[in-house]
Amino acid sequence: MKFILLILLSWFYSSYCTNISNHLHHQMGHGVNIDEIEQLKTNLFNNYDPNIIPKEELTGVSLNISIELNTLEEFNQISETIVFNLWITKIWYDYNLKWDVTDYNGLSNIIVKSEQIWTPDLELYNAASYPKIYSMNNGIKLYNNGTLEWISPVTFAFTCPLNLIDFPFDSQSCEMDFGSWKFSKDYIDIMISSTNNFTLNPSFSHNEWDIMKMTVTKLDTEYKCCPGELWPVITYKIDMTRKYAEYTIKIIMTIIMTFTAIIINNLNYKKYIRTYLLVFIPLTIIWLLLSIITKIPVIGYFTKMDTLLLTSFLCCQICTVISGVLFCIHSNYLPILYKYIKVKNCISEYPIFIDKYYNGNLIVTDETIQNYNLYYNYIISRNINKIDKSLNLIIFLGYIIFIVCIYLI
Repeated sequence: MKFILLILLSWFYSSYCTNISNHLHHQMGHGVNIDEIEQLKTNLFNNYDPNIIPKEELTGVSLNISIELNTLEEFNQISETIVFNLWITKIWYDYNLKWDVTDYNGLSNIIVKSEQIWTPDLELYNAASYPKIYSMNNGIKLYNNGTLEWISPVTFAFTCPLNLIDFPFDSQSCEMDFGSWKFSKDYIDIMISSTNNFTLNPSFSHNEWDIMKMTVTKLDTEYKCCPGELWPVITYKIDMTRKYAEYTIKIIMTIIMTFTAIIINNLNYKKYIRTYLLVFIPLTIIWLLLSIITKIPVIGYFTKMDTLLLTSFLCCQICTVISGVLFCIHSNYLPILYKYIKVKNCISEYPIFIDKYYNGNLIVTDETIQNYNLYYNYIISRNINKIDKSLNLIIFLGYIIFIVCIYLI
């Protein structure tokens, strides 16, 4: 059994090596071996200096770049920093790295390391941190005509100022500004690739953001430090819109709680349960507000969400205050009002009570006083109830008008 197993492993290994060899022959040309590749590299890099830019006499190096956006790794809205995972393709020409394919059995391209050759200086101007380059061997494809193609997966973090006036129904535009840090246009002319200059991976998805549009523009800029020199800047613009389903739930909850407070405020003001229930509704709205402010930065203006939550909180708080004041008046101050509020109809109907104050000798029966107090109670309660209903109606209409103004105008 051990002997048979050893034979099988040897056979698999032989097949694997054959497949690798066939693959290399397919990539580099038939009849090409490793020795020829090493000989080619020796000839190319014999007198090659990777620190010297391969600038021709009249023109600089033309660097064509294109980007494929793969994933949105993170969007820290507190610090206004966004992180994208990109595939950047850089193509340029180096006249020092050419060879005749007939001299190397049809070998048309090889893989070289970035440390062996001159590589273009390309930086993200608005970077928020050092980029992360994910590459096993950091290989660059070199063609026999001197063209180099460098495809590298990179994670870039850059600043993205937010406009949150319409939050959570907002759209954001984030820009990446690429350019050379060392060389002006006379040395490196950064070009927009004619094909697939800025594409989105078909499998892209994110739980909060949808990418709606991607554009790329080029601008030759003259800086104060270097008058007369132009520096090409490539700007990649990403337009995104927020998925607001989660926030819609919070908006609906807030509106329902506010309407609940208004409905509770229609209960009889003499019942303490009305005020007791109204006290807890503003606390719930405060909790919703705290859950949102942890996701957006501190800003100097009100968003639509802030305006809604603040309006709902004030509306519920006003209902609570009105209910508490009316209940206190009914419980503590209404008996005192009996002595000081004069109702003209009551004066003519119960003159004997007035005589009690002017001619203290008269006797007022308990029944007369009770009827008089009941009448006052009826008059005052009716007026307070009218005021209560009127205020509640004003709060209801005002709240609806304000909500319509916030989201529909």
